Amino acid sequence: MRNARSGSGVGDDSTVRALSVLIVDDDELVAATLRDCLATAGYESDVSLSGAEALASLDERSFDAILLDVVLPDIDGLEICRTLRRRGVTIPVLMLTGLASPNDAIAGLDAGADGYVTKPFDVGELLARLRAILRRGPATVSALRCSSLELNLYRHLARRDGRDIPLSTREFELLEHLMRHQGKVVTRDDLAEHVWQRSLIDASNVIDVTIAALRRKVDRDFALPLIETIVGRGYRLADPLDRA
Repeated sequence: MRNARSGSGVGDDSTVRALSVLIVDDDELVAATLRDCLATAGYESDVSLSGAEALASLDERSFDAILLDVVLPDIDGLEICRTLRRRGVTIPVLMLTGLASPNDAIAGLDAGADGYVTKPFDVGELLARLRAILRRGPATVSALRCSSLELNLYRHLARRDGRDIPLSTREFELLEHLMRHQGKVVTRDDLAEHVWQRSLIDASNVIDVTIAALRRKVDRDFALPLIETIVGRGYRLADPLDRA
């Protein structure tokens, strides 16, 4: 395995540990670019150029997150992610893929990834998504629940009252954020930062449009709505029986 640790990001205080990221990509130029970007942002990083190297590295030491390319010369990134989740490894995984179709993104999320970035990637977007999955922390739960609504985080499936609810990748991310903060008001600024990474919002009404689409799928055919608009503040998802 090629070790490319760089950038402690701790200054003169050796008691503060920099967050460590395992970069898994067989393109040495891409891996070097990622390593340099992470070093500048204050992360440590190791590089693995194959799936086998990555699994060996994960057996040797712990990491705070993994940047995982889908297409590798031996074991593909999807199978690596599945293997880690079967083993109970909960390290956040951000998939890197040159495959941009919704089905490709869903395949990565179904395999247990926490998010994905499409190549060629914008460095700012990649770092924002990395910060987001690190804030979220390890995948200690496989599903989120609110009333009769269940969100399976590994299989990327939503279900309410036993009925499957098809969601786009963005709708899934939005619903996941609301469910992780259920019972609390989530502001538009919070959604912009954690779901859209701010700079990705090109139109002022994109949040409202996505919320409306999510409501149609989650609430329209059910007696009790779960998603509320809190005028002047944001949105809240909660069990109707728990609302004040």
